[in-house]
Amino acid sequence: MKAKFQRTLRSGTEYDALIPRSSGSTIVKRASADTHDTIELIKRVVGSSLDHTSQLTPRLRGSDLRATCKAVWGFVYAHIQYKNDTPGIEQIRTPARIWADRKSGVDCDDYSVFVSSLLTNLHIDHAFRVTDYGKGWQHIYVVVPVSRRSSSPLDQARRDAYIVIDCVPDQFDFEVRYTKKMDFTMQLHQLSGLGDLDDNDGLA
Repeated sequence: MKAKFQRTLRSGTEYDALIPRSSGSTIVKRASADTHDTIELIKRVVGSSLDHTSQLTPRLRGSDLRATCKAVWGFVYAHIQYKNDTPGIEQIRTPARIWADRKSGVDCDDYSVFVSSLLTNLHIDHAFRVTDYGKGWQHIYVVVPVSRRSSSPLDQARRDAYIVIDCVPDQFDFEVRYTKKMDFTMQLHQLSGLGDLDDNDGLA
């Protein structure tokens, strides 16, 4: 799953003061990580760096859940360029590093980190969805249940049960039909005990 073209980004300079400056040190990496390793690393990065998006979050709160999700998608899509990571190396950036690298581009892992950080600060439960389109696990994005009380499975048979925040496609709440998927919930209570993580935590 890749972006179709290079985007013309919005300036975003008005948000620079709201997001901490990245140290510019080595970004978080794990060589030869499997899917579960990557998700756990993403959760750790989100949980340890919520302050990176805490000042930005109020700007994106909408009138209801869907409006808020659309604002989150629109912000990331319009301000952060897409670029594939180096093959064979999982590169998971903090939100501050993502913002620093936003013009050169980041991949779907980093989009998911930034989106999850915003949603967590907005107290919105969500899940990371990893998808297979017939060639192995290829893509990750965020899905948001429409209702916490709903028992409907979050799959394409009940597409009305969740909102998709995938910043690679050029459309909000759009989901490419997958062959297989795995969902990993990111609920607010899960953040306790994740531990500190900084830009130098290599996990090689």
